[in-house]
Amino acid sequence: MDQQTYGITLRLQANISPDISIQFYGSPFTSTASYSDFKRDAQTTSRQYSRRFYQFASGEISQIDGRYHVSENGDTYSFASPDFSFNEFRSNLVFRWEYLPGSTLYFAWIHSRSNRKNEYVSGWHDNLDTMFGLPSTNTFMVKVNFWFGM
Repeated sequence: MDQQTYGITLRLQANISPDISIQFYGSPFTSTASYSDFKRDAQTTSRQYSRRFYQFASGEISQIDGRYHVSENGDTYSFASPDFSFNEFRSNLVFRWEYLPGSTLYFAWIHSRSNRKNEYVSGWHDNLDTMFGLPSTNTFMVKVNFWFGM
């Protein structure tokens, strides 16, 4: 398996005044994998690791239309390509206002987009382009804290 995983986490906070702040969190993530050199189990209890698996010869396995087809010792079977690309972006933006001492109002926006494809897409740039073209989910919340100072 040849796997490449990229991710970054960004956190920013801006204090507009002592009573008002804006906080941002964003995290793009992508992971892709391409499989090769397929094997099947052989002598699974062998003390020698090399005997536990049988690696298919090039004439025994072929790929057609996203499926691998195996023809070995008169048996034939197929399986889907395990290659994949996973892309995800999560972020949130929070506005905080302390309108009275001990009383706070929060506005929050949570944004996310995610997708898994059963195909290999190489490189950070192509996956980043794919990521920001995905459908998104947005959630908006309001929270009010009020303190009765006595």
